[in-house]
Amino acid sequence: MPLTEHAINSMLDALARGVAPKGIDRLSLHTAEPNPSGSNEVSGGEYARQKVEWNSAASKSIDDKTNGAVFKVPAGKTVKFVGYWSDAAGTPAFEGFDDVTEETFTGAGTYTVEDADLAVSS
Repeated sequence: MPLTEHAINSMLDALARGVAPKGIDRLSLHTAEPNPSGSNEVSGGEYARQKVEWNSAASKSIDDKTNGAVFKVPAGKTVKFVGYWSDAAGTPAFEGFDDVTEETFTGAGTYTVEDADLAVSS
């Protein structure tokens, strides 16, 4: 039997909003598709992972509360993916990624992830 929408929403809530520090609490940017360890993360300059908080899951999706994580990106980088990390207070674990609107930085600048979402398609 496929999972119900309620079950999927419960799983998303547990994954994204789990008891601290275990929920997905940071976003990252990547220059190429990350592997299961979160490879190809942007580095250098003032770049740093950004904190994220989540609303309650609904309709098999969960949306971030902040609606706009802003990253500082060094010159010469091309942003292609956003990554999701859990347990920033302990041992960070890479949980997954999504593609984003690609942008190449000839000079240092900022990249805004307008709306981070986690979703399950069935």
